[in-house]
Amino acid sequence: MKRIGILIVLGGIFFTGNSGNLLAQEQNDLGTELTAILNNRLGQNYLTGYTQSLVNVFGSAMSGGLFHRGYIKQFPHLDLGLTAVYLKIPAEAKTFRFRGELKPTFLGGESPTAADTSGISGSGLKEFYLPQLQLNLGLTSNVEFLIRGSQYHWKEIGDIRLLGTGIKFGFTDMLPKYLMALNVSVQAIYQTLKVDSWLNSATFGMNIQASGPVLNKSLEFYGGLGYEITALKFDTARLEGVGNNAIGVISMDGENKWRMCLGLSYTLMILNVHLDYNLGFYNSIAGGLMISF
Repeated sequence: MKRIGILIVLGGIFFTGNSGNLLAQEQNDLGTELTAILNNRLGQNYLTGYTQSLVNVFGSAMSGGLFHRGYIKQFPHLDLGLTAVYLKIPAEAKTFRFRGELKPTFLGGESPTAADTSGISGSGLKEFYLPQLQLNLGLTSNVEFLIRGSQYHWKEIGDIRLLGTGIKFGFTDMLPKYLMALNVSVQAIYQTLKVDSWLNSATFGMNIQASGPVLNKSLEFYGGLGYEITALKFDTARLEGVGNNAIGVISMDGENKWRMCLGLSYTLMILNVHLDYNLGFYNSIAGGLMISF
């Protein structure tokens, strides 16, 4: 809860316009390391091994915090607030094998391994946070629209911009009477993530979600099962300092596919707070604080 609280506080500074100034003052470590890989002519296999776990993290984080209830709101009712995903970097995301040697990925240690003669290091990141502003707007009795996004600076990665839109369709009215305590919906969402002018990532996901009351209507449990597809590409020619060592556009796919989610949502008047745990390729925690009416 402490970490989620920190993320909610950070939400107030995302759109202050400081990202550009920070970018000018701090080194983009991801771009610098990719440039070093290219200039050392380590090849595409090294590039993809070095960044594969980052692609997985992007996809896992973007697909968190998408919902906190199974029912549909009708126009003009809505939820508006901040959602955030916290992911602890697992040990298996910190190294990859290249030509029989263990090398640090971008999420690995800040120093090369003892057997590594390339000099390429990782960022040393132990955690990854992904906060976004989110709007859930009811359209009809069975359809709800979602839009989410943010823009902020992460010193190890660069200037990050996110945008996602989705649609949710409710099945509650179609449930048999013995399941009327449950609200059930399906959701589809497409999201994009950009780093500066040279990296683009996209995630498409679908899920089925359900919720129901716990003791009273103010407290609800919710859960869901989802499937997500993540793709990423970066243009090596746009990296600063690469020169003639660029090798074109590199395209990659995330390894994350299925995820399960279980959480609790509490509403007091117009304020909603929710928290859930996600089981997937990389496990994560998502939470949110929203104005709900």
